[in-house]
Amino acid sequence: MQQQINLYQPISTANEEPFSANMLLSLVAASALLMMVFYGFLYWNNMSMQREVASSKSQFEQAKTIVEKLELTVAGLTNSKKEQQQLEHLKRVLASKQQALKDLSTMVRGNDIGLSAYFAALARKNVEPIWFDNINVYAGGQQIILQGQSTDVKAIPEFVSSLKKESVFNGISFK
Repeated sequence: MQQQINLYQPISTANEEPFSANMLLSLVAASALLMMVFYGFLYWNNMSMQREVASSKSQFEQAKTIVEKLELTVAGLTNSKKEQQQLEHLKRVLASKQQALKDLSTMVRGNDIGLSAYFAALARKNVEPIWFDNINVYAGGQQIILQGQSTDVKAIPEFVSSLKKESVFNGISFK
């Protein structure tokens, strides 16, 4: 029996592990450093915000004292009973106008269910010779303008009558 040893090209038997303890330690150290930098940034940001809040509070207090002084000055100048009565009358007129505006705004009621039902109904009634270039919905769905073209004029009345059968188009007149 003969044994040979190759000394010319020795093969390294020490293989480096892909995820060693040193690699894990360096990742933990890098993560800790990154977290400390992020914490420092947040701490600095918090301190600057606290300084801004303190500055805003002092400005508010200054403005508040100025307003109080002005109110006392105005109260001293307009202490007459006639002016107070006129002010109360104007406040009542303003309140009544605001109430009237509120009542009028509640009378004008728009569409509160959305417009998808209109478009879904149009999609269900797809007629090949008709296509739309422009679809406009106004007044909460009470006015709809359909603009487009057709290759067969006879298909338009059929299309309109099929739209009238859709529940979402009940009460809408077609012209």
